[in-house]
Amino acid sequence: MEKNQLLDEKFIMLLNTEVKSLRALKHPNIVNLLDFSDHGKIISSKDNTEKQVIYMVLELVPNGELFDYVQLTGKFSAPICRLYFKELCDVVGYLHSNNICHRDLKLENLMLDGQFRLKLLDFGFSTLVTGKDGSGLLSSYLGTELYMAPEISQGL
Repeated sequence: MEKNQLLDEKFIMLLNTEVKSLRALKHPNIVNLLDFSDHGKIISSKDNTEKQVIYMVLELVPNGELFDYVQLTGKFSAPICRLYFKELCDVVGYLHSNNICHRDLKLENLMLDGQFRLKLLDFGFSTLVTGKDGSGLLSSYLGTELYMAPEISQGL
């Protein structure tokens, strides 16, 4: 991403949250952060001009989003469902054991690697399980509305 005035503070905050989370977490079902810089540069081969950029290099997950497979097939067999549910439970359990709440679990954030293992990504909304005040209550309205629990989307 080119560094300019168009990158607002909220976006930078989400990016920093994601990088901080990915650096702290190591699990076979989390996409690995390989490199990050908010002081990168690109030099144009045409006119030798330089642009300041922010970049993240993530592990390659060549088989795409779980969402695409569900959309194309309609459903998985029971053994495949059990496998992905187990992998999802394992990674969410790992996050919670490390006091992290993802807050945006959805099919679009579940990728499939080269061996079709589940890989969780997009930690921009992640936070401590204990919340900002230590009470364990997360009061911010974040995530994707269609995936929210009814009591959250209804403000209960």
